[in-house]
Amino acid sequence: MTAQGGKVIDGKYEVLRELAVQGPVTLSEVRAAEGVTRQVAWFTVASPADRQAFHTYRAALRALAPAGLTDVVARPGAYYAVWQPVAGQPLEAALAQKGRAQELVEGVQALATALAAQGYALDDATVVVDGTEARVAYLTPLATPRTPEDISARNARTLAPLKGVKVKRPREPGGWLTFVPGLLLLGGAVYLGAQAVQIYLNPPCARCWASRARRRGRRPRCLWGRVSA
Repeated sequence: MTAQGGKVIDGKYEVLRELAVQGPVTLSEVRAAEGVTRQVAWFTVASPADRQAFHTYRAALRALAPAGLTDVVARPGAYYAVWQPVAGQPLEAALAQKGRAQELVEGVQALATALAAQGYALDDATVVVDGTEARVAYLTPLATPRTPEDISARNARTLAPLKGVKVKRPREPGGWLTFVPGLLLLGGAVYLGAQAVQIYLNPPCARCWASRARRRGRRPRCLWGRVSA
């Protein structure tokens, strides 16, 4: 039985209240057999175009795997998707905060790209943020996919708070150790340089060279002065 014709959807979901109607789609708050509260997006399929819109929506759900989706049903007389609540902060509130984490910014941008590939913009989805993870709690069905230009304009408005703001980059464990090899090389260079300067300013005397040569059984050579044998 449909949501419009009674209080139970598909014999499983008791309708508590109707939330919204958009074209052939009726969104209702329902109570499942387990006693938990869910939302059901029911498609009234009265034409091939309605059926195609549902299958396009179902393909997008399969590609995106939203966190809030629990079931999708497609059979004659019953076309609908079931959604569960997803804990988290609304995306708008998360983006309005200062010092956003780099993981969150990258996650939102990746989500925008994934939605765009299916013909959706960020504002077509109810996105919540849990920690630094952006998750889709609900995706609004569209009669037809949006154009790339429309998606780009909509996403630009949604992501406007990210322009010109500082992003918190995660600290890498042991990252401070990366400059240690450079310090060791610099220390070695300073030591060798000091030794070279010491030798230049205090060259070994000729008699020392001659004494070393005699001990090795060699004939001494004249270095900085005359040396007698």
